[in-house]
Amino acid sequence: MRKEIRTLPDAAREEFMKRLDDGAADDWVFRARDAQLPPADLGWCWLFLGGRGTGKSHSMSAAVHVAVRAGIKRVHLIAPTTADFHDVNLEGASGILATCGRDPHPRWVSSKRRLEWPHGAICVFFSGEEPESLRGPQCELCVIDEIARMRYQQQVFDMMMLGLRLGDMPRVLIATTPRTTPFMKKLVAMDGIRITSGSTYDNAAHLAPDFLRKIRELYEGTRLGRQELQGAMILDPQNALFKDDWLIHDEVAEGSIEQVTVGVDPSGGADEVGIVVSALLNDGRFAVLADRSTSGSPAQWGEAVVKAHDDFDADDIVVEVNFGGDMATEVVKQAAERIHARGERDTNMIRIKEVSASRGKAMRAEPISLLYEKGRVLHRRGLDQLEAEMMAFSREWDRAVDGSPNRLDAMVWGLTRLSKVITHIPIA
Repeated sequence: MRKEIRTLPDAAREEFMKRLDDGAADDWVFRARDAQLPPADLGWCWLFLGGRGTGKSHSMSAAVHVAVRAGIKRVHLIAPTTADFHDVNLEGASGILATCGRDPHPRWVSSKRRLEWPHGAICVFFSGEEPESLRGPQCELCVIDEIARMRYQQQVFDMMMLGLRLGDMPRVLIATTPRTTPFMKKLVAMDGIRITSGSTYDNAAHLAPDFLRKIRELYEGTRLGRQELQGAMILDPQNALFKDDWLIHDEVAEGSIEQVTVGVDPSGGADEVGIVVSALLNDGRFAVLADRSTSGSPAQWGEAVVKAHDDFDADDIVVEVNFGGDMATEVVKQAAERIHARGERDTNMIRIKEVSASRGKAMRAEPISLLYEKGRVLHRRGLDQLEAEMMAFSREWDRAVDGSPNRLDAMVWGLTRLSKVITHIPIA
């Protein structure tokens, strides 16, 4: 019936749906594209990979209504941040409150972060920034929105799965614009997962024509466009310098750390400034401890660099000075002065090592790639965005197409600095 109704002209379809009585299936079943509906033979997990504006959030909201109507009493919804679940999944134009249709409207209880339906069903909201908050609560259905954007993707998934234990067949529904992170590559390869996909252009009828025209002009045919518009998983490129199975995740005990440096790669434009904390360990191995990369004014990123230095008791900071000459060094020095003047650090002094990129990015990264291949670099968890840049980087990297890998550059500068101490790898 759905297929026949969708073949009707728009006016005829609208007239038909107006005649449906209140007991009929909701309008979404007729309006949705095939990719926006859970597969008929769904097992434990549905993954909807879609470009920006594909209608992923509406799909997940509609799935919640269908689940509640079917008798599911306990639903969890996880969004990247608290602001996201309020602005998108709860109160947004495609959020649960806006897509009730003929279904009973739930009541929002802000103190409990949950929606309550009149017949007793509840949907509890969680932020992906707090994976530990998922420890304990249990549900029959979990909806995860934009997991590829989350910092703690693996931890969120693990805590969610351990709580997905109610009912005869608990399920998880995931909608996201794909990014090539280590977790996402594992997710799409899991047994029993059902995947649908869609592009931004599939939903063109509900998007501004000027938006569609501009994104075609800027991104069509690029790697970013294939990911963000077509919803395609961009797997390891040919001639990749880093591989997923070279990543070793470890908590890295404080007592094992011998020396710490903060690598800084100024963007030279509107991109993020790479700020990555790395360490030399007392057994001769290395570790990446944190990714503090950020965008913002020079004053903002300068203070982020100094804070990273102080938080990890770093020995020095390595700053690339290709963009703006001494400007980057001065930004960090002035930030240290301001923080000292506010009484937030004991001294205004900070040790800075200036480096200049006399070789291409791929050549600079090759010695560090070798360290990873030999299993000599550990990663603390929570470095998903840095790892995504690593997995996407290759000898064919093209800034015009692939963007600037500032996180990766900052890591390379830091590890090169530390490896020079014991192996004399040249820094530029």
